[in-house]
Amino acid sequence: MKRWIWKNGMENRIMAIVMSFMMLFSIADIDVYAASENENAEGGTIVAFESLAEDVMFQTISVGESLEDISFPTQLQATVEVVTEVEVIPEEEAIEEAAEEEATEEVVEEEATEEAAEEEAIEEAAEEEATEEAAEEEATEEA
Repeated sequence: MKRWIWKNGMENRIMAIVMSFMMLFSIADIDVYAASENENAEGGTIVAFESLAEDVMFQTISVGESLEDISFPTQLQATVEVVTEVEVIPEEEAIEEAAEEEATEEVVEEEATEEAAEEEAIEEAAEEEATEEAAEEEATEEA
């Protein structure tokens, strides 16, 4: 029974399915992120690497040697370029904003002046009432 399944092309179908999955996963966009000592570091572009020691950079390895025979660096130093966006306000907008701030300051100053004038008027009215009452008391005492 097994020979009948394999004779009808099942082996070819399985291989075709496996290869189609391999092709599908090979075109997937997978990003690799390196561990960073600075947790607040933002993404950037690696511009350059610091050169390696000569005994690590130049090695002669024969076919069949194990991975332990290869000398890998323990640490890589890289120069990373980080670009940050800064919002620049054009001069016209800056002038408009300054004018708006001045206008609000003037309105606040006018309101403060009006409040001071009202307080002075209230104080004057209170003084006039006090002088009128004093005059009435003197008039009643003389009479």
